[in-house]
Amino acid sequence: MEHAEELLAGITQEELRGMLAVLGIKPPGTKRQRLAALVEHHSDAERVAALVALRSSNSRVAAGA
Repeated sequence: MEHAEELLAGITQEELRGMLAVLGIKPPGTKRQRLAALVEHHSDAERVAALVALRSSNSRVAAGA
């Protein structure tokens, strides 16, 4: 998790809360807990692939494809 902390050092607790909310995860109370929840979510390759596929699908629809 240290690398994630370094990469997200400039992210505020509220920004992490927003990211978790978009992912459908109830945000924990502290920044460290929120960061851990985000890292845990993104450590599941299948879940990340599903998000990317959904995002790609939504982009095609928005572009009128």
